[in-house]
Amino acid sequence: MHFYVSQIQRIAQVCVVSNLRRAARAASHVLDQALSDSGLTANQFAVLSGLIEATANHDGPITLGQLARRLAMDRTTLHRVLLPLRRAQLIDLIRRRGRHGTALVATARAVDLLATQLPRWQLAQEQFVRTLGEGDAGRFLSALNRIAAI
Repeated sequence: MHFYVSQIQRIAQVCVVSNLRRAARAASHVLDQALSDSGLTANQFAVLSGLIEATANHDGPITLGQLARRLAMDRTTLHRVLLPLRRAQLIDLIRRRGRHGTALVATARAVDLLATQLPRWQLAQEQFVRTLGEGDAGRFLSALNRIAAI
């Protein structure tokens, strides 16, 4: 049994998933602090900016499932993130006929809110780049994108 304990202890040091999750929590905390005056969490900011980007590239509203796939999120988790955004009138649901059901679109209010938060987001980004160094930050983002494509 002791043999397994030492192997398990190493997980915290070498497990990609554990370390990505720990780093994501720390990064989310930094962005949550930066966005605190807006009422948005880092997760909501990411979902809204992802929705705006997706609808711009998709030429219009997209379904919950399409957005979940683009953000690599579980549909149920995404739905929970979207509920307060809908209550705050930051997203609209558009009922469509046929197979595609309900689609999502960010409201003008959401775009305006994100626009006002861009300087705060930029400060958080700059903190991450300073921490990693410019070259490592670029390589880190490339590595994250490769992992997200798995």
